[in-house]
Amino acid sequence: MEKPAIQAIVPSHLAPKVGGPQDLNHGFIKQFKPTEGNDVLYLSVDARTMALFSECHIRADRLVARSKADVPLDPEEQPDYQANREISADHAAFLVMKDGAEQLPLNQVAHLSQII
Repeated sequence: MEKPAIQAIVPSHLAPKVGGPQDLNHGFIKQFKPTEGNDVLYLSVDARTMALFSECHIRADRLVARSKADVPLDPEEQPDYQANREISADHAAFLVMKDGAEQLPLNQVAHLSQII
């Protein structure tokens, strides 16, 4: 993707509430080089948070080289609070997620014993 078009897929009633700097989107494309074969990057919007996002595929070597695991979730308000990106099968949050997943019908989710 050298100079892809960025196409927003945003419902008309949400369009006035969301926006994103085009140079940031193009910078992301230039740095991470998504593998999609066409020249369009589609931006969607999360209707609850109004956050823009794109579904794309990035080579692992490009992603890992530009990633940090210990970044703060809210650098302005809570610079010392960081996400736990390590999987810990006995962590309370993981156990709550696991319990919720186990309550779903088996045809909707892979059995957790196959995952962990």
